[in-house]
Amino acid sequence: MEETTCEKSVGSVPNEIVRKETIAPGFKLMEIRAPDIAEKISPGQFMILRVDEEGERIPMSVADWDREKGTVTLVFQELGLSTKKLGLVEVGQRLSNLAGPLGKPAEVGFFGTVVCVSGCFGTGPGYAFARALKEAGNRVIYIAEALRGELLFWLDRLEEVSDQLIITSGDKTVGVARWAKDPLREVLGSEQVDRIYLVGCTFMLMTCSRASEPFGVETRVSLMPIMIDGTG
Repeated sequence: MEETTCEKSVGSVPNEIVRKETIAPGFKLMEIRAPDIAEKISPGQFMILRVDEEGERIPMSVADWDREKGTVTLVFQELGLSTKKLGLVEVGQRLSNLAGPLGKPAEVGFFGTVVCVSGCFGTGPGYAFARALKEAGNRVIYIAEALRGELLFWLDRLEEVSDQLIITSGDKTVGVARWAKDPLREVLGSEQVDRIYLVGCTFMLMTCSRASEPFGVETRVSLMPIMIDGTG
């Protein structure tokens, strides 16, 4: 896969794209200058953006941020018209609107051993969860799932913020199992786990929640359904 990366120095223009990168087929990373949001954002929160004045309001979970640079980073999959339109915005151009941080931050603290599970586009915000939990002193086990092995990304980053990284893919080209629920069940059956965080598609949230239910471990999910106006 050919990757394209464009960078420029961060200027003083709000909502300006300062970095853009293709990180997997159909997935883009976009770093945006938004100092007010970067100063306050926490794991589990999101933003609402509009590409232009005629565009719809798109809720987007935040994957990373740099308070010193005043930037936030999005990871998104180009599926519908609006995300494909967003993917065409180039470095140096500006988004029409950017609002946030919105939503309730995730509860982050010291719990002991924590399992984070993400699927496809959920790996971006999942990384933010894992990093915060690791910084809080937890032992972090991370399970990354993708429909196809080529859609896995940020594995190097996930290794940095986890004590154990387990990879799965639906096409069985990469990893130890087909779906994340299988290694999750194995981990829960082999050691004490104090909390589980799930972020990704609704199907993955359902299957992993069902897998964890018999073990009685507190499980938190990050629901990201389609919300045109961000109100749910």
